[in-house]
Amino acid sequence: LQLYYDFSGYSDMAIGLGCILNIRLPMNFNSPYRATNIIDFWRCWHITLSRFLRDYLYIPLGGSRVGGKVRRYGNLMVTMLIGGLWHGAGWNFVFWGGLHGAYLLVNHAWRNNVDPPGGQLPWVVAKAKNGTYWLITFIAVCVAWVFFRAVTFEGAFEILKGMAGLNGFVLPNQIISFIPMADKLLFLAGTGTMPLLGGGTVLGAVEQVCMTCLFLCVALFSMNLHAMSDRRRLFILLLSFAFTIQRVFFSPAPSDFIYFQF
Repeated sequence: LQLYYDFSGYSDMAIGLGCILNIRLPMNFNSPYRATNIIDFWRCWHITLSRFLRDYLYIPLGGSRVGGKVRRYGNLMVTMLIGGLWHGAGWNFVFWGGLHGAYLLVNHAWRNNVDPPGGQLPWVVAKAKNGTYWLITFIAVCVAWVFFRAVTFEGAFEILKGMAGLNGFVLPNQIISFIPMADKLLFLAGTGTMPLLGGGTVLGAVEQVCMTCLFLCVALFSMNLHAMSDRRRLFILLLSFAFTIQRVFFSPAPSDFIYFQF
């Protein structure tokens, strides 16, 4: 979510500033976390970079029209590896690009051999299938983001272990004092406690959880900014603007844009 809102907001501000100067910039994000497969994810995430990689790397290498499937998949993997290297001269970025390349290979193979598009299914079955595909895609993207953000591979694997619950479940010390017998239950379960981030309060921890859930719901269910503008949803735009101003002025500490380094 941090990466998405950071770069998506950065792109939206650039588009807005361009409109002030009568410069029309292309849309760069189209609700990518709603994608039900990796192919659709890359059609909605960083659209300008995807087009650049397609036009100046994938197609010159032969694209999907030269050679067989092996050549096509090889072109795709090379493109994604270079796309990862474009983000930075580090093995974590190369691995991130290669991981997405592997995702795309599996997605294309699955679509061509197991589940070709266009089949008619009952409504309930189609919804269940799309929900399953979305969950798999979302988890795969989140796993790849760990390697994108981590400084070292060791740190990335430690984060993944924590995400999978292999390090046990940890609760903040401030919350433990409000739950009867919580410390004994955690001891029996082989888990532990930790201080809240920044030495905050229970109310601050609850706020962090609520805000994370809210932002996830916005990313998954709300219309994106371009749809709001097209439909002239002035009220929603003003509400979003007021909410953004509130977070900017009442946030405990400012943070730089992650994508400044790219």
